[in-house]
Amino acid sequence: EEVAEEWVRRQVMAIRAADPGALVTVGLIQWSVPVLLAGPFQYSAFRPERLAPWLDFLEVHFYPLAGGFYEYGGPEAERQNLAYLEAVVRETARPGKPVVLAEFGWYGGGQLTSDGGRHPAATEEHQAQWCRRAVETTLGLACGWLNWGFHDHPQARDVTEYTGLLTAEGKVKAWGKVFEELGRSVKDGSAVVAGRVDRPVLDWDRAIADRRVVDEFRRRYTEAFEAAPPRVAGLP
Repeated sequence: EEVAEEWVRRQVMAIRAADPGALVTVGLIQWSVPVLLAGPFQYSAFRPERLAPWLDFLEVHFYPLAGGFYEYGGPEAERQNLAYLEAVVRETARPGKPVVLAEFGWYGGGQLTSDGGRHPAATEEHQAQWCRRAVETTLGLACGWLNWGFHDHPQARDVTEYTGLLTAEGKVKAWGKVFEELGRSVKDGSAVVAGRVDRPVLDWDRAIADRRVVDEFRRRYTEAFEAAPPRVAGLP
């Protein structure tokens, strides 16, 4: 963690020396928050609490990987991943700086060719539903959302092949239409979180050293999420 902090400090000092008015952040991969780790080796050590004093806002990237590659397999898989997402963003927000979900999304509108084409095809409506719920789940914890990417990219060898707001030909996808509507509601203030309840708090230092702590935290967090999911009003 001290190496990551020093790297960020040096980057920030260089940027501010060139442009004192620039807002500065750093992209946190979701492994920066030890909520789902294959083992301690996967922890990135970019700990939001240590980096927040150097940054104007925090941002984190997220893809639904709880239980493996998310394949729109039903409500249970969706809830597990939404609970995972909320936990990551909540922990990123804990230091008190504004948070942007700065790289998120999932595929829809075709059959992926990555991983040998083994993942099932997904519709644009699948994509729109998951991504909409990702925004709803993090509303009030995050203050901005950046979909990855703008267009679908058929040449990609990962989910970017079909994660766009637009098709490769420039047609607005179902998710693109929903994203525009959500953006309008957030901007005009009509989208409101109708109260959040307490969630389990991550024992960060134990989690980065013991996978059992990570797994138990995620289990308790998912149970709490399922018992009291976020309630949002004013979205289309």
